Amino acid sequence: EREENVPKRVQALIARLREAEKAAKAPRATASRLDAAAALHGAQDAGQAKVVVQAFPDADANALRGLADDLRGMTGRFVLVAAGAAAGKPSILVAASRDLASEGFDAGAVVREAAPIIGGGGGGRADLAQAGGRDASRLDDALREAARLALEALQRIETA
Repeated sequence: EREENVPKRVQALIARLREAEKAAKAPRATASRLDAAAALHGAQDAGQAKVVVQAFPDADANALRGLADDLRGMTGRFVLVAAGAAAGKPSILVAASRDLASEGFDAGAVVREAAPIIGGGGGGRADLAQAGGRDASRLDDALREAARLALEALQRIETA
C-alpha cells in the first residue's frame, strides 16, 4: 500500500518544488520593477535624456539587465549607469535608449573604459553593454568613471 503511494507523493513533491521555484522568482521581478521606478524617480535631467546612475550592492549582471529592460519600457530617452556586486563579483552595466544609440551614444565604449578599474573587461552594443571584474572594492570608482564618460558622450551628441 505504501509503495503504491510513492509515485503520487513524488509527483506532489515535484509540484510543490515547482511552486516554490516560481514564488522565489516572482519577488525578484517585482523588486526589479520597484527599483526601476525608484531609479527613474532619482534620475538627473541631462538636457535631452534622463540619466540614472546607481549602485545596487546585491545585484548581479542579470538583475542589472532586467533593470535596463524595465527602464526601456517606462521612459523615453535615457541612459542607465548601474553597478552591482552580488557574491563579491563586481559588474557594471551601461544602457541607453535606442534613439540615443542611433545618434552616437556608445554604451560599449563607456564600459570598455571603466571596466579596468574593477580589474576586468567587457563590452556590448551601443544600447547595452556590461563588464565584470575581480576588484569589488573599486566598484564605486568604476561607477563614477562610467557616469562621467556617459555624460561626456551625451554632451557630444547634444553639441553635434
